[in-house]
Amino acid sequence: MMTIPSGGLTLCVDSTLLVYKQTLAEGSSVFLSYTFYMIISHLSFIHHHQFMVETYPEKLCALPFELFNSLLESLLFGMSHSDPLVSKSSLQGIAALAREHLKTNALAAHLSTKGDIFDNCTSRLIQEVVFQPIIWDRLEPAGAALLPLAAIDVQKFIGLVNSISQQLGSEDKQRRLHAAFEKLIQPEMLAKVAVDGREGRIVRVQFKNDFNTFVRDIQSFLVVK
Repeated sequence: MMTIPSGGLTLCVDSTLLVYKQTLAEGSSVFLSYTFYMIISHLSFIHHHQFMVETYPEKLCALPFELFNSLLESLLFGMSHSDPLVSKSSLQGIAALAREHLKTNALAAHLSTKGDIFDNCTSRLIQEVVFQPIIWDRLEPAGAALLPLAAIDVQKFIGLVNSISQQLGSEDKQRRLHAAFEKLIQPEMLAKVAVDGREGRIVRVQFKNDFNTFVRDIQSFLVVK
């Protein structure tokens, strides 16, 4: 059992995760919000965080918008954290939420409140992780997060890539970036992202390999300083 005091609130976590499960069942927003903050802030909670997001994605998607948004912001902050364990856990959380929405449209209500949820996730993932030197110690989870995010709305993803490329200034870099994304994002592959079983695994493995090639390509001419 570990206890971490914070002002008038004491957070207790044990290895069985019973406290987390109780929180999800009762919907204690104050405790849950604090838990997600502590997960990102303290390395000792990394495995608990990954367990919650990957095990309960449908329940997390059903949280009240303010609480869900706080969770998502924590994940977005964590994905570019200097510690690779924090970043990998955060990226895995983002991927789990995106896959859940692909399968069940779980975030439809939240998207009616804030329509750019996934646009913001994708933009920050590309610019704060994929384009950065830090990508190398979180390459696989970054690709696993980008794949379902791109599949949610391909046209929006293309528009986002166009917008990002226009910020580069150099026409040569814009052309090379477009070419790299066109090679990476294949519509027939995106259509199978939410598929389970062998077919889904084949798609994910293929994208993993393609993403590795994509990153090496863009890193050769484009790294945001």
